[in-house]
Amino acid sequence: PDRPDRAAVAATFRDVNAAARACGASGRVFVNADFAGDGHVIVASVEGPLAGTPTGECLARAVRQARVPPFRRATIRVSQALDL
Repeated sequence: PDRPDRAAVAATFRDVNAAARACGASGRVFVNADFAGDGHVIVASVEGPLAGTPTGECLARAVRQARVPPFRRATIRVSQALDL
């Protein structure tokens, strides 16, 4: 497919959500992830007040561990809310 289906992305971020809880943040946090065609995260970032903080970096590390099934496009960007 040109991009992973919504169900695969949702499942990936459910897994990220569980890992991100260990970072100590609470509430809703918005993250961005750029996925390469092979399914791994190239770049991850956190938006809002946690951006650039140690907690935000912990969350970005959790997002960088995410994987989706391979797809044909070179890259895709996914913006997602994590409810911690």
